[in-house]
Amino acid sequence: MEDPSANGLRLGSDDMRRTCVVDCCDRTPRSSRAELCEGHYYQQRRGRPLTPLRPHIEGTTCAIDGCEKTRRGKFCSMHEARLKRHGDPSTVITPSERAMPSGPDHPNWIDEPDYFVWHQRLRKIKGSASIHRCARCDGPAQHWAYVGDAQGPLAYETNPDAYAPMCHPCHKAFDTERRDWKVQQPARRGADWLDRGIEMYESGRSCAQIGAEVGRNSTSVWRLLVKNGVKMRPRR
Repeated sequence: MEDPSANGLRLGSDDMRRTCVVDCCDRTPRSSRAELCEGHYYQQRRGRPLTPLRPHIEGTTCAIDGCEKTRRGKFCSMHEARLKRHGDPSTVITPSERAMPSGPDHPNWIDEPDYFVWHQRLRKIKGSASIHRCARCDGPAQHWAYVGDAQGPLAYETNPDAYAPMCHPCHKAFDTERRDWKVQQPARRGADWLDRGIEMYESGRSCAQIGAEVGRNSTSVWRLLVKNGVKMRPRR
């Protein structure tokens, strides 16, 4: 009787199972019509010589003593991650040590926050306004309303005690009663450099030149001048 192994065949548990045609490789071909296993197929596809593959290690345990987890390479997924992160699979760093420091120890901490940054800090200090009752109508609050003495459209101060929880209607009514900045502000939209920008444009400066001086791009300067009714020169 002909030996099946002479034609690349091997006896399985129930029937004859084909194997890779490469010598010393007992892996199953990648398909019913293929002659190479998955590993040798990709070696051939990349133009590499057909060399012996590393033995299968599924089912074995991690190389670290005392670790019973299944490994895919030399280590399990946990110790493999430690090796990539720290260079040593035995190094253990707690999540608290890996966490980014908060507060003044954070690398992006700003000692003098602007309006929006301060309101983010306020929510961390006092919590969300929605967990409080409105200071005026005793209904569910929605915002932290500034009740200090500063005036302006974005008035604020870095004092948590200068804010009170309010619902949206009460907050709007409070701002209308306490501040008259909406009446005092001219009916135009712009920034603190708008007057200087208009003077420079009327003197013959271009939007790009104005933007370079005030720290804005030329498109922003052009849009701001148009919104405030400046007669623009025709583009060249």
